Amino acid sequence: MVSGQVILASDVRAFLDLGLHEQGLWNVRDREPAAREAVGLSRLIERRLALDEVNRYRQAAPPPARVERAVAAVQARFADPGAFARLLSMVGIEMDDLRQILRDDIRIDEYVADRFGRGGRLTEVELRTHYDAHRARFLEGGEPLPFESVRDRVREDLWTDRRAELVAGWVAGLLRRAEVMRVDP
Repeated sequence: MVSGQVILASDVRAFLDLGLHEQGLWNVRDREPAAREAVGLSRLIERRLALDEVNRYRQAAPPPARVERAVAAVQARFADPGAFARLLSMVGIEMDDLRQILRDDIRIDEYVADRFGRGGRLTEVELRTHYDAHRARFLEGGEPLPFESVRDRVREDLWTDRRAELVAGWVAGLLRRAEVMRVDP
């Protein structure tokens, strides 16, 4: 239970089976089923807390076209429309429910972008230090690319890392302040 909301095992399975765990803040990388479900539950708890925060600050709803693009991206993960419809039925989610889930995910993403920025000011020293520490991220054909040719990629990579740290701290703070009762199987 999270802030009065119950998250069921079926919610976790739907989250994982629909591939909603492969995007944004709620990425679950673990392949082992039991660990994947435990991490999936953790991500849904974090998502619920983030959504409470987003609702508190009245983040605007995204345009319907953006939600429909997100729905299309989920549908594209399936071999055919029938497989998608069968899974929705199996996990007990209607299309309107999926749209609401994706609408909320977009609202959370927008809130995080507004709160933590879309790119910060980074010094040349910070960029070069990041490049030197993470050369393996900037390879072509197994060879490191020169810093000058990947400066923009280094900037984006460093900002992504920093933003992930900021968001992780924010989510940890939400968890500390929240009422969460977790029962793992």
